[in-house]
Amino acid sequence: MKKLSEYKDEEAIEILADILDPVATIAMDKGLVEDIRNNFSKGEHRIRIISRALKTHKKEIFTILAALERVPVEEYHCNMATLPAQILNILNDKDLMEYFLSSAETGEGISSGSATENTEADGQ
Repeated sequence: MKKLSEYKDEEAIEILADILDPVATIAMDKGLVEDIRNNFSKGEHRIRIISRALKTHKKEIFTILAALERVPVEEYHCNMATLPAQILNILNDKDLMEYFLSSAETGEGISSGSATENTEADGQ
């Protein structure tokens, strides 16, 4: 698995397109994001935060891992021997973690659809 910064040109666009939705979904978990921001560097909390993320965002993490391995989600497989190394690669990828945290901060990609205006007058 390459680091996020190692993907270039069209491959970078494809990776970004594949991970936007799952990153946005995880970024909406304000409690998890706050734990990552405040406690992730503390060793004793790191395992709990990873465990929580894996339990509550299985589908999203699986999608991100498949995208970074450049295989369709349907064809992606991991096991107890490969998964820890892949998770560590993600956590140690400074660019990917910064992207995730900035998405959580700005709310980028979190809302979908266009904003609508209520044009009804009061009382109607």
